[in-house]
Amino acid sequence: MSKHISRTSAIEVIKDALTLYESNRISRWQVINRLIHLGISADDANMIADHGNIPPNILSTLGVLRR
Repeated sequence: MSKHISRTSAIEVIKDALTLYESNRISRWQVINRLIHLGISADDANMIADHGNIPPNILSTLGVLRR
């Protein structure tokens, strides 16, 4: 049985993970593991953890429209 996570929830998980990482409450690897659990590729998860933001191509994959 697979769970579906809404795009809003996925973005919140990413934001929360980055916030916790920036405040040194979780490690970089924990951020990457959380993102991979959401279905984000390992390469994209590394990029998000390294840069601290969500690139437009990943936002569009999550279904977020660009303004």
